[in-house]
Amino acid sequence: LMAEAIRTRKASGTRQSDYLDYLIGLQEKKEISVLDMAAHGVTFFIDGFETTSEVLAFAMFEIAMNLDVQKRLRQEILDTENQEGSLSFETVVTCSNANASVLLVYTGVN
Repeated sequence: LMAEAIRTRKASGTRQSDYLDYLIGLQEKKEISVLDMAAHGVTFFIDGFETTSEVLAFAMFEIAMNLDVQKRLRQEILDTENQEGSLSFETVVTCSNANASVLLVYTGVN
């Protein structure tokens, strides 16, 4: 799977400034093998899975318990979608209520 992701990324010629690009950069410098890249990818996924799901579950609980925040957040997302035509990571990070919700739940972001 990792080898296929590497081939696809290299064939497309795009740079996405993500973890895969970081690993490809290490491979190009001969510092890491494809097998090591796969191991890092699996570790990265597994290590982040539980903590991310816990933070998201807690955030959804807090939003569900606070109707005012829920309404403001929903309206902001709908307004952003109407202005931009669709939602993407880049458009959602501009939402002040969404960012405030994440920062409130996960104070380690600051």
